[in-house]
Formats: sequence, C-alpha cells, structure tokens
Amino acid sequence: MSSRLFCVDRFTTDGGISFYTGLSSYATFMAIFEYLNPGDNCANIRPRGSVIDVLEDFYNSDSEDEGNVQAAKKGRRRKLKPLDEFFIVLCRLRKGFSEKHLAHLYGVAQSTVSRIFVPWINYMYLKFGQICIWPSKEVVQATMPTDFKEKFPTTRVIIDCAEVRCEMPSSLLLNSELFSSYKNHVTLKGLVSISPSGAITFISQLYTGSISDREIVIRSGFLSQKFENGDTVMADKGFQIADILPLGVILNIPPLLGANTQMSAEDVVQTQQIAGLRIHVERAINKIKNFLI
Repeated sequence: MSSRLFCVDRFTTDGGISFYTGLSSYATFMAIFEYLNPGDNCANIRPRGSVIDVLEDFYNSDSEDEGNVQAAKKGRRRKLKPLDEFFIVLCRLRKGFSEKHLAHLYGVAQSTVSRIFVPWINYMYLKFGQICIWPSKEVVQATMPTDFKEKFPTTRVIIDCAEVRCEMPSSLLLNSELFSSYKNHVTLKGLVSISPSGAITFISQLYTGSISDREIVIRSGFLSQKFENGDTVMADKGFQIADILPLGVILNIPPLLGANTQMSAEDVVQTQQIAGLRIHVERAINKIKNFLI
C-alpha cells in the first residue's frame, strides 16, 4: 500500500519529480529543500495567526537570553513530513492542483493543505528573496543571442511593466488609485526585467495600477542594480527614464514621432528592430500571468 501512496518518496526519479515540480532532478529538489531549511516539524515556518509575546523589558535589557521572549504557542501537530509539505507546495505551483485535490491525494482535510500552503509561500518568498538574480555583465554577454549581438550588443536588460487585474475595492479613494486607464480596470502593477537570453533578472513589488512607468522605475529599486558604463536598457516608448538612469547607462527606446507627421525610413527600421527583440520581455510576463495557479 505504501508504494501506491501519493507522496514524495514515490517520485525519487528525475522524471517524476520534474513532472510534478518543474525542477530538473531529484537532487535539485533536495538541494532547494535543504537551503530552505524549514526545521524539524517545520519549526522555522511560522503558521498563520501565530504571535510571539515579548516581555516589556526586552528592548531595555542587554541580555540576549532566549528567556526574554516567550515562544509562540505551539499549534496542532503537523500531519505530514516537512518534505511532503514542500512537495505539496511545488505541486500546486507547477500543476495548479486545487487544495481539495491535494487533500484527497494525501488523505488529509482541505483546511490542512491551506494551512500548509500559505505559510510555506511566505517563507519561500523571504528565503528566496535573499538570492541575487541580477547577472553580471560577463554572464549577459556570454549568453547573448546572435540577434542582440548583431543589432544591440550593449543591451544589459529589457524592461516592461505587468498589470494584474484585482478585485474592485469598496473605497472610492483606493479604487481611483488602483484604476488603470490602460487596462480600464483596477489593477496591480509591477516592473519586470529580463536579460537578452530571456532569463528574468528583476521583479519589483506590486504597486497601484495608476502609477506611471517612470515612477515605478524610481520606487522599485531597479536603478540600484549593478550597472556598468556603456550598458543599455531596452524599453517601450512609455519609459521616459533617460535622465534618471545611472551615469553611463543608455536608454534604448523606439524613436518618438514628435512634431513630425511621419517617421523617417531609418526610424521605422529601428522601431521594428527594437520591437522584434523587446517582445521577449512580454513573453516572459505572459508566462507569469498564465501560470496554472
């Protein structure tokens, strides 16, 4: 019977773990789990609603004694092993399984899966957020496709904004801040950048849909990334950020029509070349938007 159960111990082959989690191998799956280090019985993952009580004189004391902090009350004993909980989270992210379906597979209540999923997502966000995904210029140059090398060899990143529709709030003020004239709906907006090879190199937090492209570049921390002299940032016409980019960094956007009634032949060719290569960032954003979950 144990060999028929749906659990991580049954999928130790690379093909099985890749199908359910999207990771390349079982060794990669275990390496990520060890990096996350959820602790025995997931002690490092704080469940929803847990609060740590701090004594009044804690901040005035020079002692770092653990006795100054009263540990959060322990919740009910977990029904699944930490490795199986991690596997459940990746299955839901990769395959889009509903909580009820996962509950049936593991023989637990749907509320149990919900209590597993949300804290794990928050914990993974905090742990993975410490990893720098901004590649060096050498890596960008080594992985740059031929089209970029021939037309725009100094391109460091391609940036664009992604908008996600959200529920309409009851507050009129918040509704006006969330309303996007581009989508004609209330949205949340974030900045995404990719390298010429297509790898995602920067993702901002989400902001209200009414924010401009220029303002989101300023607030997101994108300008604090490690650029080098001569780097080029490729973007759409809406990103009027040439004056705020770091010193030595050039903005590459399609030519503006300005006061002219018609573009010159050179501007048309340049617009087509930029659009043909900038489409890759929209494809990356499309993958995020159309993820199964």
